[in-house]
Amino acid sequence: MTNVIKLNLESTKMVDEDDDLFLIHEFIEDCKCGAFIDYDGFADELVLDGKVVFSFHDAFQDYLYPSDLLDNEETFLQLAKENEGLQLVWYNR
Repeated sequence: MTNVIKLNLESTKMVDEDDDLFLIHEFIEDCKCGAFIDYDGFADELVLDGKVVFSFHDAFQDYLYPSDLLDNEETFLQLAKENEGLQLVWYNR
């Protein structure tokens, strides 16, 4: 999954101000300690500088769940390192 994530850094789509945003590395730590599990909800968009730069649903017709993130932890951490301030939008069930 993550090897095909290509961020649209030219995006002009703004994130909704009411969305719950988490930095990637912080969200991974929250998932590791059990604060978020697959049953709780899902993530869809990746956001950089207030702009939606990727949508899992648009790209894969599915969402990103905590277990997906943990299974691909190193790749997501590298993506976040390459794009400082990269966040994900979390949706509770």
